[in-house]
Amino acid sequence: MSSPTIPTTGPPDGALVVLATTPLVLGAAVEDRVQGVAAAAQLVTEHAGVAFVGIVAAGDDDQLDALLVTLAPHLAEVVFTAPPGQRAVDAGIAALAALERYGFGQDFVFQVDELTDAIRYVVDALTGELDFRWEGTAVLIAGTRDAIAAAALAIVDEGRRDR
Repeated sequence: MSSPTIPTTGPPDGALVVLATTPLVLGAAVEDRVQGVAAAAQLVTEHAGVAFVGIVAAGDDDQLDALLVTLAPHLAEVVFTAPPGQRAVDAGIAALAALERYGFGQDFVFQVDELTDAIRYVVDALTGELDFRWEGTAVLIAGTRDAIAAAALAIVDEGRRDR
């Protein structure tokens, strides 16, 4: 099965797009709560029972809140990173929010500075290249449209995308 062609401008806001199938990697452009609710609804409908590792590329506190309030119930672990060309929301603040407001344990919250490095880190953990025992079995990359477009290109560059 081949993955869909991802436009360089990213997927429609709030819609999930399959970026790779082994492991399953989804992208969601979520910049506010309405888009987060749309992505969460699609997760429930199309991927019920799947535990995701979230890669969160939030550019500001409002976007971070929109991502976490709507998607946290679907994430087993979360990795905070920066959208392309932006500075990540302070990792300490993001991690504290994940711990205090969204019920993540400290062993389930991570920070990787660059988006492409975060993708590689999570995929390597899920495919056994790193000796991790994560609960997540699939990846959800959530952030700006630019972050999702960059993630799609990074997956192609890594050769992880199905042909």
